Amino acid sequence: MRFALVLFLGVAVSWAAAQPVRTPKAGSAERTSILDAVRIPVEKVVKVKVKFEVSVLRVSGDWAFVMGRPLQRNGKPIDYTKTRYKESIAAGAFDDGAMALLKREKGKWRILDWGLGMTDFPAGDWVEKRKAPKSILPSG
Repeated sequence: MRFALVLFLGVAVSWAAAQPVRTPKAGSAERTSILDAVRIPVEKVVKVKVKFEVSVLRVSGDWAFVMGRPLQRNGKPIDYTKTRYKESIAAGAFDDGAMALLKREKGKWRILDWGLGMTDFPAGDWVEKRKAPKSILPSG
């Protein structure tokens, strides 16, 4: 029984690692649902409606990674000095990008981890802590 479980887990991990990496097309339902999931926490923090200037969006199986710059819906930059990031900006420790790690569960994209203004990239933590596939994360 234990051998069967170990074998099953090994096959499941190998299968997840072998999933192709793709980028959903702009305007597609999948891309919209991923970005809508990320939009919720970002808008709570910045207190304005946002759209994203996406630099990276990768999907593999039920995993997704997004990196981009939130903008106001009119395309103008967000004034982060009116947010909780004011002190980080003053200290030079703020990047206006957002990134998120998502997993699809029961047909819905759910954020596992996300950040706004991060100056360090948490990919190693996400791979180890969340078991995210390395293939969806930018290297270095």
